[in-house]
Amino acid sequence: MPEHTNIEWCDSTHNIQMGCEGCELSSKANKGIARCYAEVLTNRYGGRKGWPDTFMKPKVFLERLPKMLKWNDLTGTDRTDKPWLNGMPRIIFLNDMGDTFSKGIPEDWFAEVMPQIANSPHQYLVLTKWPMRFVKFSQRYPLPANVWPGTSVTSQKTLFRAKQLTGIVGGGPLWISAEPQEGKIDFYIPEITKYKWIVFGGESGPFSKPYDVDDLAKNIEYCRLHGITPFVKQLGSKPIYNGKKLFLEDSKGSDIKEWPMRLRVREMPQLK
Repeated sequence: MPEHTNIEWCDSTHNIQMGCEGCELSSKANKGIARCYAEVLTNRYGGRKGWPDTFMKPKVFLERLPKMLKWNDLTGTDRTDKPWLNGMPRIIFLNDMGDTFSKGIPEDWFAEVMPQIANSPHQYLVLTKWPMRFVKFSQRYPLPANVWPGTSVTSQKTLFRAKQLTGIVGGGPLWISAEPQEGKIDFYIPEITKYKWIVFGGESGPFSKPYDVDDLAKNIEYCRLHGITPFVKQLGSKPIYNGKKLFLEDSKGSDIKEWPMRLRVREMPQLK
Protein backbone atom coordinates (compact mmCIF):
# COMPACT_ATOMS: atom_id res chain seq x y z
CA MET A 1 0.00 0.00 0.00
CA PRO A 2 2.47 2.62 -1.20
CA GLU A 3 2.75 6.05 0.29
CA HIS A 4 4.36 6.90 -3.05
CA THR A 5 2.95 5.49 -6.30
CA ASN A 6 3.87 5.56 -9.97
CA ILE A 7 0.26 6.27 -10.92
CA GLU A 8 0.60 9.66 -12.55
CA TRP A 9 -2.54 11.34 -11.21
CA CYS A 10 -2.11 10.72 -7.49
CA ASP A 11 0.52 10.76 -4.76
CA SER A 12 -0.45 7.56 -2.99
CA THR A 13 -2.63 4.48 -3.06
CA HIS A 14 -4.08 2.61 -0.10
CA ASN A 15 -6.34 -0.41 0.12
CA ILE A 16 -8.76 -0.77 2.97
CA GLN A 17 -10.73 -2.97 0.58
CA MET A 18 -9.51 -5.34 -2.14
CA GLY A 19 -11.13 -7.36 -4.90
CA CYS A 20 -14.33 -7.04 -6.92
CA GLU A 21 -16.88 -9.33 -8.50
CA GLY A 22 -15.57 -8.71 -11.99
CA CYS A 23 -16.23 -6.32 -14.88
CA GLU A 24 -15.53 -6.07 -18.60
CA LEU A 25 -11.78 -6.30 -17.89
CA SER A 26 -12.02 -9.41 -15.72
CA SER A 27 -11.13 -12.96 -16.68
CA LYS A 28 -14.82 -13.79 -16.28
CA ALA A 29 -15.63 -11.53 -19.23
CA ASN A 30 -12.57 -12.36 -21.36
CA LYS A 31 -12.49 -16.14 -21.69
CA GLY A 32 -10.22 -16.60 -18.72
CA ILE A 33 -7.79 -13.78 -19.58
CA ALA A 34 -7.48 -11.13 -16.87
CA ARG A 35 -6.97 -7.64 -18.34
CA CYS A 36 -7.29 -5.98 -14.92
CA TYR A 37 -3.95 -5.48 -13.16
CA ALA A 38 -5.59 -5.88 -9.75
CA GLU A 39 -6.95 -9.27 -10.70
CA VAL A 40 -3.59 -10.37 -12.14
CA LEU A 41 -1.80 -9.49 -8.89
CA THR A 42 -4.48 -11.03 -6.68
CA ASN A 43 -4.36 -14.24 -8.71
CA ARG A 44 -0.63 -14.30 -7.98
CA TYR A 45 -0.77 -13.55 -4.25
CA GLY A 46 -4.34 -14.47 -3.29
CA GLY A 47 -4.72 -16.37 -0.05
CA ARG A 48 -1.59 -14.90 1.52
CA LYS A 49 -1.75 -12.59 4.52
CA GLY A 50 -3.19 -9.23 3.50
CA TRP A 51 -4.85 -10.54 0.31
CA PRO A 52 -8.33 -11.83 -0.49
CA ASP A 53 -8.55 -15.56 -1.16
CA THR A 54 -9.58 -14.74 -4.73
CA PHE A 55 -10.10 -11.46 -6.55
CA MET A 56 -13.81 -12.02 -7.06
CA LYS A 57 -14.44 -12.41 -3.33
CA PRO A 58 -13.92 -8.81 -2.11
CA LYS A 59 -12.52 -8.29 1.35
CA VAL A 60 -12.33 -5.30 3.72
CA PHE A 61 -9.18 -4.41 5.72
CA LEU A 62 -10.26 -1.66 8.12
CA GLU A 63 -7.17 -2.21 10.29
CA ARG A 64 -5.13 -0.44 7.59
CA LEU A 65 -6.92 2.88 7.97
CA PRO A 66 -4.77 4.41 10.78
CA LYS A 67 -1.56 4.11 8.75
CA MET A 68 -3.02 6.17 5.91
CA LEU A 69 -4.39 8.83 8.22
CA LYS A 70 -0.90 9.39 9.67
CA TRP A 71 0.68 10.26 6.31
CA ASN A 72 2.06 13.78 6.04
CA ASP A 73 -0.11 16.51 4.58
CA LEU A 74 1.39 17.63 1.26
CA THR A 75 -0.59 20.87 0.92
CA GLY A 76 1.62 23.57 -0.55
CA THR A 77 4.48 21.23 -1.46
CA ASP A 78 6.03 20.65 -4.89
CA ARG A 79 6.32 17.21 -6.49
CA THR A 80 9.36 17.17 -8.77
CA ASP A 81 8.14 14.05 -10.59
CA LYS A 82 4.48 15.14 -10.78
CA PRO A 83 4.42 18.94 -11.06
CA TRP A 84 0.70 18.95 -11.91
CA LEU A 85 0.09 18.01 -8.25
CA ASN A 86 2.13 20.92 -6.88
CA GLY A 87 0.45 22.79 -4.04
CA MET A 88 -2.40 20.31 -3.63
CA PRO A 89 -3.12 18.20 -0.55
CA ARG A 90 -2.00 14.59 -0.72
CA ILE A 91 -4.05 12.89 -3.45
CA ILE A 92 -4.85 9.28 -2.53
CA PHE A 93 -6.36 6.74 -4.91
CA LEU A 94 -8.37 4.67 -2.45
CA ASN A 95 -8.73 0.93 -3.06
CA ASP A 96 -6.91 0.71 -6.37
CA MET A 97 -6.76 -3.08 -5.90
CA GLY A 98 -10.50 -3.44 -5.69
CA ASP A 99 -13.79 -1.61 -6.03
CA THR A 100 -15.17 0.24 -3.01
CA PHE A 101 -18.78 -0.40 -4.08
CA SER A 102 -18.44 -3.79 -5.71
CA LYS A 103 -21.18 -6.31 -5.30
CA GLY A 104 -20.17 -8.96 -2.83
CA ILE A 105 -19.64 -6.56 0.08
CA PRO A 106 -22.29 -4.56 1.99
CA GLU A 107 -22.97 -1.11 0.51
CA ASP A 108 -22.68 0.51 3.94
CA TRP A 109 -19.22 -0.72 4.93
CA PHE A 110 -17.61 2.57 3.84
CA ALA A 111 -19.77 4.56 6.27
CA GLU A 112 -17.64 3.35 9.17
CA VAL A 113 -14.52 5.09 7.86
CA MET A 114 -16.04 8.27 6.42
CA PRO A 115 -15.85 10.43 9.58
CA GLN A 116 -12.11 9.77 9.92
CA ILE A 117 -11.53 10.36 6.23
CA ALA A 118 -13.52 13.61 6.36
CA ASN A 119 -11.36 14.88 9.22
CA SER A 120 -8.05 14.14 7.50
CA PRO A 121 -6.19 16.70 5.34
CA HIS A 122 -5.95 14.42 2.30
CA GLN A 123 -8.09 14.14 -0.83
CA TYR A 124 -9.46 10.66 -1.61
CA LEU A 125 -10.30 9.45 -5.12
CA VAL A 126 -12.90 6.67 -5.08
CA LEU A 127 -13.50 4.89 -8.37
CA THR A 128 -16.26 2.35 -9.05
CA LYS A 129 -17.84 0.38 -11.85
CA TRP A 130 -21.05 0.16 -9.78
CA PRO A 131 -22.12 3.82 -9.70
CA MET A 132 -25.70 3.15 -8.63
CA ARG A 133 -24.45 1.44 -5.47
CA PHE A 134 -22.27 4.50 -4.83
CA VAL A 135 -25.23 6.83 -5.41
CA LYS A 136 -27.52 4.90 -3.07
CA PHE A 137 -24.82 4.94 -0.41
CA SER A 138 -24.39 8.72 -0.73
CA GLN A 139 -28.12 9.26 -0.35
CA ARG A 140 -27.87 7.70 3.11
CA TYR A 141 -24.42 9.07 3.91
CA PRO A 142 -23.64 12.29 1.97
CA LEU A 143 -19.99 12.35 0.96
CA PRO A 144 -17.50 14.76 2.55
CA ALA A 145 -15.88 17.31 0.25
CA ASN A 146 -12.53 15.51 0.23
CA VAL A 147 -13.95 12.35 -1.36
CA TRP A 148 -13.95 12.55 -5.16
CA PRO A 149 -16.61 10.23 -6.60
CA GLY A 150 -15.58 8.65 -9.89
CA THR A 151 -16.60 5.91 -12.28
CA SER A 152 -14.80 3.89 -14.97
CA VAL A 153 -15.91 4.19 -18.59
CA THR A 154 -13.97 1.83 -20.84
CA SER A 155 -16.15 1.91 -23.97
CA GLN A 156 -19.32 3.39 -25.43
CA LYS A 157 -21.20 0.47 -23.88
CA THR A 158 -20.24 1.56 -20.37
CA LEU A 159 -20.91 5.29 -20.81
CA PHE A 160 -24.18 4.72 -18.93
CA ARG A 161 -22.10 4.70 -15.74
CA ALA A 162 -21.29 8.38 -16.22
CA LYS A 163 -25.00 9.15 -16.43
CA GLN A 164 -25.76 7.19 -13.27
CA LEU A 165 -23.05 8.72 -11.10
CA THR A 166 -24.41 12.25 -11.53
CA GLY A 167 -27.00 11.37 -8.87
CA ILE A 168 -24.28 11.36 -6.21
CA VAL A 169 -24.90 13.38 -3.03
CA GLY A 170 -22.03 15.52 -1.74
CA GLY A 171 -18.36 14.92 -2.43
CA GLY A 172 -15.57 16.69 -4.24
CA PRO A 173 -14.90 16.89 -7.99
CA LEU A 174 -16.93 14.40 -10.01
CA TRP A 175 -14.64 12.49 -12.35
CA ILE A 176 -14.33 9.74 -14.95
CA SER A 177 -11.54 7.29 -15.59
CA ALA A 178 -11.56 6.51 -19.32
CA GLU A 179 -8.52 4.28 -18.87
CA PRO A 180 -8.01 1.76 -20.20
CA GLN A 181 -10.19 2.78 -23.12
CA GLU A 182 -11.23 -0.09 -25.38
CA GLY A 183 -12.61 1.89 -28.29
CA LYS A 184 -14.04 5.20 -29.37
CA ILE A 185 -16.16 6.94 -26.75
CA ASP A 186 -18.42 9.87 -27.60
CA PHE A 187 -18.76 11.83 -24.39
CA TYR A 188 -21.42 14.04 -25.96
CA ILE A 189 -24.14 13.54 -23.34
CA PRO A 190 -25.89 16.28 -21.32
CA GLU A 191 -24.70 14.82 -18.01
CA ILE A 192 -21.04 15.24 -18.92
CA THR A 193 -21.09 18.93 -18.03
CA LYS A 194 -21.46 17.93 -14.37
CA TYR A 195 -18.00 16.37 -14.43
CA LYS A 196 -14.87 18.30 -13.45
CA TRP A 197 -12.16 15.88 -14.53
CA ILE A 198 -11.58 13.05 -17.03
CA VAL A 199 -8.53 10.78 -17.01
CA PHE A 200 -7.76 9.31 -20.44
CA GLY A 201 -5.48 6.43 -21.37
CA GLY A 202 -4.83 3.47 -23.61
CA GLU A 203 -4.50 -0.10 -22.43
CA SER A 204 -1.09 -1.64 -21.72
CA GLY A 205 0.07 -5.21 -21.49
CA PRO A 206 0.16 -8.26 -23.77
CA PHE A 207 -3.59 -8.31 -24.40
CA SER A 208 -4.06 -4.57 -24.92
CA LYS A 209 -6.30 -3.16 -27.61
CA PRO A 210 -5.34 -0.34 -30.03
CA TYR A 211 -5.86 3.23 -28.82
CA ASP A 212 -6.76 5.96 -31.33
CA VAL A 213 -4.90 9.06 -30.19
CA ASP A 214 -6.59 11.19 -32.86
CA ASP A 215 -9.86 10.44 -31.08
CA LEU A 216 -8.11 11.29 -27.80
CA ALA A 217 -7.21 14.72 -29.21
CA LYS A 218 -10.88 15.35 -30.04
CA ASN A 219 -11.92 14.38 -26.51
CA ILE A 220 -9.36 16.76 -25.02
CA GLU A 221 -10.82 19.56 -27.14
CA TYR A 222 -14.33 18.57 -26.08
CA CYS A 223 -13.29 18.80 -22.43
CA ARG A 224 -11.91 22.29 -22.99
CA LEU A 225 -15.16 23.44 -24.57
CA HIS A 226 -17.20 22.22 -21.60
CA GLY A 227 -14.99 23.31 -18.73
CA ILE A 228 -13.78 19.81 -17.89
CA THR A 229 -10.15 19.33 -16.87
CA PRO A 230 -8.43 16.64 -18.98
CA PHE A 231 -5.59 14.37 -17.86
CA VAL A 232 -3.79 11.97 -20.22
CA LYS A 233 -2.26 9.15 -18.20
CA GLN A 234 -0.74 7.06 -20.99
CA LEU A 235 -1.12 6.16 -24.66
CA GLY A 236 -0.96 2.44 -23.97
CA SER A 237 0.98 -0.32 -25.70
CA LYS A 238 -0.73 0.04 -29.08
CA PRO A 239 -1.34 3.74 -29.85
CA ILE A 240 -2.64 4.57 -33.33
CA TYR A 241 -1.76 8.01 -34.76
CA ASN A 242 -3.02 9.21 -38.14
CA GLY A 243 -4.11 5.67 -38.90
CA LYS A 244 -0.70 4.12 -38.20
CA LYS A 245 0.91 2.52 -35.15
CA LEU A 246 2.83 5.03 -33.09
CA PHE A 247 6.09 3.44 -31.92
CA LEU A 248 7.14 4.47 -28.41
CA GLU A 249 10.04 3.28 -26.29
CA ASP A 250 7.96 3.24 -23.12
CA SER A 251 6.01 -0.03 -23.15
CA LYS A 252 2.98 1.60 -21.51
CA GLY A 253 3.16 4.79 -23.51
CA SER A 254 3.42 6.76 -20.29
CA ASP A 255 6.48 8.90 -21.11
CA ILE A 256 4.91 12.26 -21.91
CA LYS A 257 8.06 13.42 -23.74
CA GLU A 258 7.38 10.85 -26.49
CA TRP A 259 3.88 12.10 -27.25
CA PRO A 260 2.69 14.52 -29.92
CA MET A 261 2.59 18.00 -28.37
CA ARG A 262 -1.20 18.39 -28.46
CA LEU A 263 -1.58 15.27 -26.28
CA ARG A 264 0.77 16.40 -23.51
CA VAL A 265 -2.01 17.24 -21.11
CA ARG A 266 -1.82 16.46 -17.42
CA GLU A 267 -3.98 18.77 -15.35
CA MET A 268 -5.86 18.54 -12.06
CA PRO A 269 -9.26 20.08 -11.25
CA GLN A 270 -9.30 23.12 -9.01
CA LEU A 271 -10.48 22.55 -5.45
CA LYS A 272 -12.86 24.95 -3.78
